[in-house]
Amino acid sequence: MSKSGKIKIVLGLALLVAVVLGAFLPVFTRASNCGGNSAAISVCRDCVLSIQITADDQGGRFNIGAFSESEKAELARNGQNSWISDAHFFIRTNIALDTTNKSILVVCDYPYDNIPQPTFWNGYRKNPAHAVGYSDGSVGLIAPAQFKAMDLSGFIDAAQLQINASPLTNGVQRL
Repeated sequence: MSKSGKIKIVLGLALLVAVVLGAFLPVFTRASNCGGNSAAISVCRDCVLSIQITADDQGGRFNIGAFSESEKAELARNGQNSWISDAHFFIRTNIALDTTNKSILVVCDYPYDNIPQPTFWNGYRKNPAHAVGYSDGSVGLIAPAQFKAMDLSGFIDAAQLQINASPLTNGVQRL
């Protein structure tokens, strides 16, 4: 066999190995689950904790209008996450925190699909869902149809809390 024939065989085998590995390697590796609903759930949890702490100071009633400027800025910061920069978080503006009647306090508008993580075992099926935080302190996911049916008129985009803030004046931030 000629030298060029041997080179063609080696290159052909190398190509075959690359194709086989490219096709089956994802089955055996674990993709990162950072970002998406993992990050959105974390943001919802942070917002709910901030709301609960502030509501305790307001007699168990959560009213965004009664928040101090620093508390509003904190909520706005909670809604910012580099893993999910395309998402907006909507926060309920006025509600009595009642742990017996679980209601949504914060919801992510973007339906991420990384939880449960698509793997070989679930047929790489993706399940788009919106992250939410509830009045009882829990977090979870709701289906896009549930999000679409929500009345968001009693919510405010957390980003608006930061947009309305003016620069610091004498150490006090004003809206």
